[in-house]
Amino acid sequence: MILALDAAVKQCSVALFTTSVIVDEIVEANAFNASEKINVLIQNILQRNNITMQDIEAVAITNGPGSYTGLRIVSAAAKAICYALNIPLITCSTLLVSCYAHIEVQNKYDYFIPTIDARRDEVFMAIYDKNFKEVLADQPYIVVNESPNFINSEKKYLIFGNGAEKFKKLSTLNTTICNDTNYSAKHLWLPTISELKAKNFADVAYTKPNYTKSFYTNQKK
Repeated sequence: MILALDAAVKQCSVALFTTSVIVDEIVEANAFNASEKINVLIQNILQRNNITMQDIEAVAITNGPGSYTGLRIVSAAAKAICYALNIPLITCSTLLVSCYAHIEVQNKYDYFIPTIDARRDEVFMAIYDKNFKEVLADQPYIVVNESPNFINSEKKYLIFGNGAEKFKKLSTLNTTICNDTNYSAKHLWLPTISELKAKNFADVAYTKPNYTKSFYTNQKK
């Protein structure tokens, strides 16, 4: 049994799955208090499925980009479990995982552009092809009033996520914009299985969230 955790954007969620099926999921709409909720959600999903921590064979998490606080909390919780049980830790890009919330339209578009709002005119984004293979790696991007150079007018794109609204001011052909954040921990299932088969595990001691850009605060002078 694999335990999946996510609090990278606006909600906090946990899921259980095997290599063949999604077993269960709990979603908490507000991720702002993830530090108070994540351990409770883990306990609840284990109890209602009659599973103990000893039944967990690996932990998978969204590892950024996303909320600094949410990423740190999920990473810390996952690493603690993996260290205590001596089991693998699997980390997946938040942007890649969000693509799997759109798997039902996978063949309708040539490229998928997941986005996360990074405030003002900036988003975190990446580009994946219709097989969800990375074309452009996770990066910050400032949305300006001109067609992005990564858009080919002869191809069909789906731009989605809570930063997608910022692209509506652009007049780009064959681009569908979907301002949603419908992904959750259960969407870690397929990318996790792929990483599991490849034995691509994170270093429990040294892995860190992928914040994509440096964290900063306004300091008083």
